[in-house]
Amino acid sequence: MADPETDNKGSGANILLIVIISIVGTNVLMIYKVLVQAREKVRGPSRAKHLILILQASGDILVGVFPLNIRLQGFLGNNAMEDIDCWQRIFAHTFLFHLMPFVHATGIIVLVAESLLFWGRQGVYSAAHSAGRSWFSLRYLLASLVPWGLGLLVVLPLVLVGFDFETCSVMDYSIPRIQSFYWITIILPGILAVVAAWAFSISSLSRASQWAQPSCALIFGGSPTAPPYAFDGHLPSYSEAIHTRTEKNKDTVKYDGYTTSGFPKELQDSSSVVPNFPVDTKSCSGYSKHLEAWDDPLICDDSYIEVPPTNTRDVQSTIWWEKWSRLGAAILFCACSMPYAIMDLIIVSSSSGEGWSDSGHSTGLDALYRLQVLRSLISPLVWINEYN
Repeated sequence: MADPETDNKGSGANILLIVIISIVGTNVLMIYKVLVQAREKVRGPSRAKHLILILQASGDILVGVFPLNIRLQGFLGNNAMEDIDCWQRIFAHTFLFHLMPFVHATGIIVLVAESLLFWGRQGVYSAAHSAGRSWFSLRYLLASLVPWGLGLLVVLPLVLVGFDFETCSVMDYSIPRIQSFYWITIILPGILAVVAAWAFSISSLSRASQWAQPSCALIFGGSPTAPPYAFDGHLPSYSEAIHTRTEKNKDTVKYDGYTTSGFPKELQDSSSVVPNFPVDTKSCSGYSKHLEAWDDPLICDDSYIEVPPTNTRDVQSTIWWEKWSRLGAAILFCACSMPYAIMDLIIVSSSSGEGWSDSGHSTGLDALYRLQVLRSLISPLVWINEYN
């Protein structure tokens, strides 16, 4: 006769194995989408958000191969939880329930700040100077390491300093300190992430819209260090052009009926009939005021500068997806991570768990444990959708 407990463990192991494979596979897909499709986005590859999301996905992959793998070994009976080294158990618990939630919440805040800085500083203009840059740079790496750096500096000392590895327990911790684990690593970062994402979702980002125009710019002459002279919509007549040129070159030398200015002598006569020549302006008349703000535009003699192709619909669609993906990720984080933290806070705050049965502890925490793990599976889908 089959042992029900053994059957339950086998079923739990199978489900957990599927969850681990799903988490790893989804996050690998997310990294692939970021690496490959980032170059196809309207703003080009040069964004700090790509590295931020890659490191977020890498952390979720570690959730599958470290804390969940330890739990899987317990289900399979290879190692009882008591037989696993204390440091492995406490680091796995800290990584899953404190470090990764903190990294995800602060990562959302950093992503909001990155989007505000990028679009607030005229993202279309920035793209003109970043189209040839690599998606990887030192400053982008530093920005992506902010959540992890804060996690290592704040979370690990908070949870691990003073931990008794001999007894492998937190009995020496005061209740306020245990409560601070959840407030500092989950609840407060989650609230800040939602507030930041909501504020970003209702922001206008009018300067980004201002630059989302058909791209064409005509630049005349000048040295690479000189300020640009943009076409302002006015075309001088041919006689005006001749007059202006000859005024600047009064000392001319005649040679076979031509002057050194390059115009036939008869055309310099103001009484000459000047034909009208059609000129294609390439719809550049609206760009003089924008090009004046350029710091280091490319100056080409009598040639056109091609601003990276973009249009209002592409820019607005990208901004819209960034707004709602960040808000969606923040809400999802709170929905998946906060219930476990709140329930643990209630249990810790109650005197020896009064009013809670052991089965209630086990059932409630186990259900919320699964919800916490589910975040590592669902969150990547939000970011993948942004890159589609």
